[in-house]
Amino acid sequence: MVKREISEVEEGSTKRRKLIEGGGGLSTVEQVESARQLQQHLTFQQDSVPQLRKGLRVFKNFLESIVYAEDRSATSREQAILREYLETQRSKQEDDTETPCLPALMQAWSYAASANNDGLQSAIVSVLALLLKTISSILALREFGLELCRTALQQTQLKLISRGVAAMKQKEHVISPCLRLLTEITSFDGGAMARRVWAARTFTFDGKMMARNLAMWRPSAPASKDNKQRPSVRLNTIRYVLTHFKFQSSSAKADLLKHGNVLRSLFEHLKTDSPSLIQEVLDNTKSLLLMDASIPRINKSYLLNEHNLCNIANIYRHEQIVNLEEPNRPNPQTLAHEFLRYACTTPDAGALRPYAGWYPPGTDKEVQDQDQQDDSLDVDLGLSSVDWYEKYHGHVPVRNSTLAALTQFLRPYASTLECELLVDILKAAPELMADYFFKKSGFAFDPKLTATWIGYSAFLFSTVQLPVPEYFGRRGGYGAIPPPASIVIESILPQPLTQKVLTRCLNQQTELITFFALRILIRAFQKFAKVLACFREAAIEHGTIWEEGADRLMTEFVARCPLMKDVVGTFRKTSNDKSLQREACLRLLVLYYQLLPSVALEEKFDVSVALAEALSAVEDTQDDAQHLMDGIEQDLPQSDDRLNIFQLNHLLQIARRTPDMRWWHKPDTASLSTFTATLKVFVKLSKQKPMIEMQRLLASVVQEHGILQDQTKQTAFDALVASLSSTTGDFAPTDALYVFLDDAFSRLTRKPIKYQDDLDEVAKDPNAATSSSLLHMVLVEQWPFQLEKESAANIVSWLSRFVEACKLIGEDRGAMKKVSEQLQSATKNKSLRKQLSSAETQALKDQLDLAENGDTSWPLPSTKESSKTENKVFEPDLSLLAPPQEDPKHSGLHRWQNKDISTAILSGDLSSLILCLSSSFPEVRKAAHTNLLTFMSKLARPTPEPKPEPSSSEQKPRPASSSTTTKRNKWVAPSTTTPPAPTTFPEAHQYHLLIGILTTTALPYITTNTFLPYLITTYAATVAAQVLHDPLHPMYERVCRFHTRAPKWDVDRLASWWVHQVLYTPAPISGGLLSKHKSNDVGESGDGTDVKNAKSEHHASLLFVINYIFAAVRTPTDLDILRQRGTFEPLLAIAANPFCERDVYEGLLRILWRVSGVEGGSTTLITRNGVLAWLGARMDVVRESKGEEMRLGSVLGLTAFVKRLWETCDKERVKEWSKGTVEDVLVALGVDI
Repeated sequence: MVKREISEVEEGSTKRRKLIEGGGGLSTVEQVESARQLQQHLTFQQDSVPQLRKGLRVFKNFLESIVYAEDRSATSREQAILREYLETQRSKQEDDTETPCLPALMQAWSYAASANNDGLQSAIVSVLALLLKTISSILALREFGLELCRTALQQTQLKLISRGVAAMKQKEHVISPCLRLLTEITSFDGGAMARRVWAARTFTFDGKMMARNLAMWRPSAPASKDNKQRPSVRLNTIRYVLTHFKFQSSSAKADLLKHGNVLRSLFEHLKTDSPSLIQEVLDNTKSLLLMDASIPRINKSYLLNEHNLCNIANIYRHEQIVNLEEPNRPNPQTLAHEFLRYACTTPDAGALRPYAGWYPPGTDKEVQDQDQQDDSLDVDLGLSSVDWYEKYHGHVPVRNSTLAALTQFLRPYASTLECELLVDILKAAPELMADYFFKKSGFAFDPKLTATWIGYSAFLFSTVQLPVPEYFGRRGGYGAIPPPASIVIESILPQPLTQKVLTRCLNQQTELITFFALRILIRAFQKFAKVLACFREAAIEHGTIWEEGADRLMTEFVARCPLMKDVVGTFRKTSNDKSLQREACLRLLVLYYQLLPSVALEEKFDVSVALAEALSAVEDTQDDAQHLMDGIEQDLPQSDDRLNIFQLNHLLQIARRTPDMRWWHKPDTASLSTFTATLKVFVKLSKQKPMIEMQRLLASVVQEHGILQDQTKQTAFDALVASLSSTTGDFAPTDALYVFLDDAFSRLTRKPIKYQDDLDEVAKDPNAATSSSLLHMVLVEQWPFQLEKESAANIVSWLSRFVEACKLIGEDRGAMKKVSEQLQSATKNKSLRKQLSSAETQALKDQLDLAENGDTSWPLPSTKESSKTENKVFEPDLSLLAPPQEDPKHSGLHRWQNKDISTAILSGDLSSLILCLSSSFPEVRKAAHTNLLTFMSKLARPTPEPKPEPSSSEQKPRPASSSTTTKRNKWVAPSTTTPPAPTTFPEAHQYHLLIGILTTTALPYITTNTFLPYLITTYAATVAAQVLHDPLHPMYERVCRFHTRAPKWDVDRLASWWVHQVLYTPAPISGGLLSKHKSNDVGESGDGTDVKNAKSEHHASLLFVINYIFAAVRTPTDLDILRQRGTFEPLLAIAANPFCERDVYEGLLRILWRVSGVEGGSTTLITRNGVLAWLGARMDVVRESKGEEMRLGSVLGLTAFVKRLWETCDKERVKEWSKGTVEDVLVALGVDI
């Protein structure tokens, strides 16, 4: 017979080639026809070892034909042969546990070990491992598999296994089969033998040998059949270790994690493994160890030590070979990134230890009172008395030393994933921020446009954007001592961003470097503002020591910021075509003026020229004002026109804070002063959208110079803007009109006393003089000089509009009448005189109403009204408005068991038990469902009725018994004054019906392992606690009728059904237990008492539904159900009712506060229900009623709720939905953003 060449072997075959003894060719495979044939092949004799090896090959081929068969049903004959053979290899006696199964193979195994026949030993162990793998897939052979496992775990076989695992490194063919056999034993029957394997860990899991075997790795190569057939010792050892991860108990896994050398070897060469193996190791480690809550955190920390984390992070830098056979498998870098993110940022994973934020270890303890430290010292030394405050410069101790070492190992400038991981670690453990930059002081951050500089710049920008820890890391509130300024500053402006480096960045010719410096400084200033606000908040409670801490922090911040002159120089050298960089410069300058005014005022910055250029640029494009204002975003506008608006706003804020700003000066190239030019732009842009900052600036300027009065509800500035507006009628202000108005402003600011004397002559009453504007006197004086000009007609139209607008806002009518008469007497032209008395009163009134209230969607409060309440703050108790948290002890499960039915219901224990159906823990939900069924069975248990006492003639003789039995069985008639038995409960039927419907509704959720929404359980709990035990309750009749409608509730429709039922179905005037009870008391006199009762019933029903919705909204699932069923719209509409009672209105507001505390609630209210417009309308109503009480429904309460909405919503989503206009709305509603 001619031998076939290796190339002739079928390429698709995954079987291992069978070599002839002593040759290199392939042997023919002998078919197994009977169990007797197998028995003959596997007979062992010391002088017939070659025959045994041949028999082992036959048996192995036979097992592979079963295991690797594509159609398992086609191997029924082979399975029958195997079953018959195995029956012959079992002990005859069932209770014999000493005799091993497969005695021939076990004897041959011992002989091979004693004779150092590695080939025979390897073949036997391989066959045993394959046999266990085959048996594990055949249920009928489970018992034999367990018997074979027990045999392998006997002392003799354990020593052989241990010897094979500990063989020399060169004998991989001996080590690997033993590891495969251990893996099969551990995983057999779902880990039935895993506990016994771990109990024999002296032989089965020698830490030293496992660590050595894990280090026996091979260089990775492209996936091929050859690699699949011959897995390395490391691969087999990894699979064995992962099998223990999967099937061992929590205590065993906790012990396994103490083998540090094994875990270190497992991860040390992980970067050289294949992508599939990396995924298997990391996924199993994460899901089976890190996410197992029963394993102590300290044991998990043995796994996530410095060396293992750094070895996993090494995968970031290893170039993996692409596996073309699995292109959709995630790459190793992504797998390592997800694992490290979870391991390093989850407190329960083991690596992240509890920390105190920006407080170093040992400094978060409260400092005793200074008087207790030194009674003789009467001087408050402040932070100088705190010995540790100034010691953290260049070095700081941390609690998370493992993560600190990992952060030093990462290279954020070289890899995006490493940068993301480092930022996540610093966010999860803020204490590491200062430690990281203290130790990275040797990294030179010179401004060079290289890949390293760009990567490190992106990382620094991300760290500056990290949020400020709540209470700076303290729990429960601010501490008595502020965190050290040297640590806080590293989170605001890290150490690489020194004043020298930032100044060099600003002075670079490369635009990207300069823009980076501007952007990171803006973010640093914004974060610094938040930190200062927290310091001031803490100073209210803890006194001046926090103010001193704020001063020291400001000193540190100023020392790292570039000088004001460098920022101004950057702005001046930036050309006008670089709008983005100019806008960033101006924004940074505004922040200097807001947060560092002393530094900003040291540099003289003449903003007049830049403001004139900005006004000119905006005026050139204001014909398309709607395009300019739509979609303005806060950070990066998308067009030059929008950037011009931003630049103008920034310049106006700078001008507002500049003490020597020349508002009435005309630049060389301008025809109007800065104030008048700004007023002109504001009038034209305010047609499309209110310009809040510009309005406040202009109003403050005219108020500071006394040009216009501000004593009326609507100020004279509002009248001026309304008179200049061209939204109604045919009037449109011309340039000549603005020149005339600018000249009047200039004259008034130069000689204010002269015009004040003129006003005193016109207004004889001093009160009238204070409510009139000086501008009128200038207009009366200068109007005769405009009569002969071509612009007289436009000016006279505006004069008539302005005077009429001043009358409408409430200025003194006597003074206005004299002003009109003087203007009439100075006008000789009849047509002009006619125009003076023909103002469009209704149009001006409408315009003033718009200026006061804004449109219906975006209300704009008047300047004076908003200034009255801007210093008041209303802070409700969020603990009463936030969604309640689940009881961690779940005492409601068992508290009812020791009480009778009526006490359990009236004390609220039944309601607590019902709420457990919505628990986040499946075990609690199942227990609650079972307890409710038990409670229902007690309700259904009939109450024994007392038997009548038999007469003497009817008494029957009793059988003789002992005295104790006679006493126990003797029946005593109950007294008429004795209370009913504990099981007697009049409303038991209604509670039985309620619990039956509830358990039926909850059953699908229990079986599918999901929680029942609180909308269902809260309704049932509320009804059980408030309604069913009280037949006089207004909702009793409705609830009882509702419970008879269907055997279970529609989860999605229950809340909306009750809302519509109460709102749109009138309360019954007669009928029902409650109305009958009342009518019997008052009589049927026909005096409308029944109607009053119906109204009170409707009010009580409305309060019931509102309180139910308030208590039920707890999770995003509840919120989503209410949104889909349109439940919020009718509730918000109730507030529009002028007869809405205060308790109902306050209840609606409490619902909105509760919704804002649910994840996604604020975003839903803003984008889906238009709550901002609703709040604006409510504010207008409250202002008209002049109510300023400290309650939810007051203006301050509504403003606080708007602030709450903005703080808890998805800001990016809201900005996208509103096209960037939401910030103007928030400012209009009185919220500073």
